[in-house]
Amino acid sequence: MSTNTAKATGFNSSLDNGKEAIEALLTQQEESQESIEAQEEQVVEEAPEELEAEATEEVEEAEEFEDEEYDDELEEEELEANQVEEEGEEQPSIYTISVDGIEQEVTLDELKSGYSRQSDYTRKTQELANQRKQAETEFNAVREERAIYTQLLDQMRNQLDAGMQNEPDWVSLAENDPVGYNSQRAAWEESKKKQDAVLAEQQRMLQQSQQEQMQNLQAQVQNEAQLLVNAIPEWQDSKKAAEGRAELKQYAITELGFSEQELNQIYDHRAVLAIRKAMLHDKTQESVKKKPVVATKAKVARPGNSNVPVTPNKGKRLRQRLANSGKMSDATKVFESML
Repeated sequence: MSTNTAKATGFNSSLDNGKEAIEALLTQQEESQESIEAQEEQVVEEAPEELEAEATEEVEEAEEFEDEEYDDELEEEELEANQVEEEGEEQPSIYTISVDGIEQEVTLDELKSGYSRQSDYTRKTQELANQRKQAETEFNAVREERAIYTQLLDQMRNQLDAGMQNEPDWVSLAENDPVGYNSQRAAWEESKKKQDAVLAEQQRMLQQSQQEQMQNLQAQVQNEAQLLVNAIPEWQDSKKAAEGRAELKQYAITELGFSEQELNQIYDHRAVLAIRKAMLHDKTQESVKKKPVVATKAKVARPGNSNVPVTPNKGKRLRQRLANSGKMSDATKVFESML
């Protein structure tokens, strides 16, 4: 009985052990299966992320490539546009003009600038002319009043001089007519005072007139100097003005025969411009290349023909006359002969 019981107990124990072994194996299989499934899920989850990252990189690379191609196209278009603009730019037109007898090439902008300067010169000249006209009008009115006053002074002095031509013998008059002496002496002294007062007033008027003449001359010189600078803009530079005046002075003395004293008395800017035009004209003539002269056979004078004296050049004669007279009319004729 006990033996059977022991056998049964041993069998049961073996069954239990086998059961546990099977359960352990199944458990291991389940865990292995779960581990495999987890790994598969992880692979499945990671795969889209990697694919998405790779796709994003490819898109970005494609966009960068497209941007580079677009930039290259823009640069090519800009280069083509610049070339078209450079080809389309027109060269400024050149015009040939004559300034003081000298031909110069200028652009349209330079012509406009020159016209503006000429307009400015004309405006300033007109303003100065109006100011001078107003000053002359006022001066003429004052001069007329002063002339009337001077005439009255002259009349008073003539009357006083006529009454005091014969001075009485005061000693004889005092002895013979003491009463008459006192009255005549007083009247004489009064006339003498009036005569001295009139004489002093005349001297004052003369000095004032001379002073005003000097002031008017100075104003005229300044006005003419301004007109000269307006006519010759480069003379606004004091250095160029000094050089230009020295050159004109030398030309007027050596070529036109002016004396230094005569030149110092020229105030009218038109006379200076006439001399300058003559100088520039001579310079132009000297700069022109002379054409070769073809030698011609000398003509044989016929018997009985006398040598006719050759008259001097008209321009030279006019310049010589201007040098001798210094008149504005002669200077104008010199300028007209050059036209």
